[in-house]
Amino acid sequence: MGSAGHASDRSAHPRDVASDLEVLDGLLSTLTDVLDIREVFDRVSQLVQRVLPHDVLGIAEISENGDRIRLLAVAGIAGGPQNFEAPILGPDFLTKPWNIRVIEDVPNDSFFSGGPAAKAGMQSGLTVPISFGGRLRAAVSFFSRERSHFSEADFPIAQRIASHITFAMSHHRLAEEARERQALEAHASKLDLLDQSLASLADAGELRDLIDRISNVTRHVLPHDRLMVGVFMPDGRRFRRYAASGFDAPPLMEIVEVSPDFNLEDFIEFDLVDDLSTRSEPLNVRAAQMGFLSALRVPIRLGGKVAAGVGFLSRTRSTYQLRDVQAARRIADRLALKLEQEHVVEATKRANEANARAEQLESRVRQLTDELDARTGYRHVIGESAPWREVLKKAAQVAAVETTVLFTW
Repeated sequence: MGSAGHASDRSAHPRDVASDLEVLDGLLSTLTDVLDIREVFDRVSQLVQRVLPHDVLGIAEISENGDRIRLLAVAGIAGGPQNFEAPILGPDFLTKPWNIRVIEDVPNDSFFSGGPAAKAGMQSGLTVPISFGGRLRAAVSFFSRERSHFSEADFPIAQRIASHITFAMSHHRLAEEARERQALEAHASKLDLLDQSLASLADAGELRDLIDRISNVTRHVLPHDRLMVGVFMPDGRRFRRYAASGFDAPPLMEIVEVSPDFNLEDFIEFDLVDDLSTRSEPLNVRAAQMGFLSALRVPIRLGGKVAAGVGFLSRTRSTYQLRDVQAARRIADRLALKLEQEHVVEATKRANEANARAEQLESRVRQLTDELDARTGYRHVIGESAPWREVLKKAAQVAAVETTVLFTW
């Protein structure tokens, strides 16, 4: 790109308005069908060079929370600075209205002195704010290697250029928001299908027998190489594997000690591990030894208390993100229903077995009572007083003994 001409040289020749508008029409057509201005930014710089000569053209974008500014696109610097960003110096930059300004001394400007333009040797500049959606979003800046290159005469054309760039950026923003909405809708649809699929498995058998099918159903929403459900022992210090998928690998330990620092009450939300090899807890160490690199675990509550947990293990680092926690919780809630169901079934089974034992015991007591009555003549002797019952009781105790016994009262 050639060096920009001096402002005084350009001001000596009146602008050709028709030619300027033709250039801007070309700029608008270049930006109309582009969702990301970075794709055509070199072309943008070449187009506006005719109406606003410059050596470097850049767009700096403000972060969503308004605390930082980063270079979105740049033309005129070989290779282009990568991932440049800096803190915003003060709140006035966002809250105090400003329109357009000339930077007379870029190397010593409080805002631009540490940026890529100053490092590239730029001496003067012209910056225009870009606002849409009710807030300041970015700024487009033109830079020159010459001092005093820009003046107020450049304001109208610079603002027209900025308005076209604003259109392109707002279009890009709307497209991103549409994609985000579509992604959220698709994710919600997947979660609904997941609920339906898991609900259909609710009465199909015990969790241990269904875990592989549950893993297959959930894998398209939450990718994993292994799915494990474990329950905490009553002491809260040990964890017992209840069901697990992925038996192509050796099974995890049936019972494992949890970390001495672990507090069951702290396991409320989730545990997301990007790299299992960096963790020293026994469960994580064991998983890493088996070749798993990342994990996402969420608690399962029974009766309002954390009683179990479900873990998703991956052989790839950093598989899980915060957005995956919602899906993991939905799965955990379904597993809680299944565990609760099995808990009720198990409790009912134990109660039935206890009732059966009680009935057998009662039947045996009646049988023994009848035998005792037959031997002692109980119920064939008239008398209901307490001393008489005591006599019969003692008689029953020696009824099987072949000897003579004398009772007195």
